[in-house]
Amino acid sequence: AIVYTLKEYITDIDISIKWPNDVLVNNNKIAGVLIKTIIFKKEIKKVVVGCGININQKKFSFQKNNPTSLFLISQKEIDRESFLNQFFEKFTNLFNSLENGDFEFLQEEFFRFSDDVNF
Repeated sequence: AIVYTLKEYITDIDISIKWPNDVLVNNNKIAGVLIKTIIFKKEIKKVVVGCGININQKKFSFQKNNPTSLFLISQKEIDRESFLNQFFEKFTNLFNSLENGDFEFLQEEFFRFSDDVNF
């Protein structure tokens, strides 16, 4: 969902997923995902997903992973509410694919954007 949303704002730029939890634009980290799964008696009870996306940052206090933002790429302020709405729409569509058991589609999309061809 992050990749799809970023593609609404930046085109003709390489966007990839770096296992296990980074989203890169031209090999610069623009987002990260954390997932916590709660399992009880071998059954998934809850999954909590958190993500951070660098939208309007102009400066970073760290340089690890070569951080970047949509602002630094596009040189314009991005409306965060509009970005969030687009993200939720894409996330909902992908979640519906998951609920409908369309695992092949989801796997294909992951590999399409994965930067690790040997995964």
